[in-house]
Amino acid sequence: MKKRAAFIILALVVMIFGFAGWKFFGPTIHAPKEKFFFVSTGGGYEDVKDSLNDLKIISGRKWFDWAASMIGYKNAKPGRYEIKEE
Repeated sequence: MKKRAAFIILALVVMIFGFAGWKFFGPTIHAPKEKFFFVSTGGGYEDVKDSLNDLKIISGRKWFDWAASMIGYKNAKPGRYEIKEE
């Protein structure tokens, strides 16, 4: 009985980590109709996140926040960014 419970718990943990990995490393970025994404001068982090979400380039704000915190992204640099579908 203990082996079965341990197996079920292990399977749940693997599924949770698998889902989190798929959400983070999976298809979270989608190429927009336009080939370029523009960040205006004075646009902050929230403006960039809102624009990416409105254009449906990112699939979720929470995952974007988490990924941005992992790489230390805080300030948006104005410019034109090409988004490629790979």
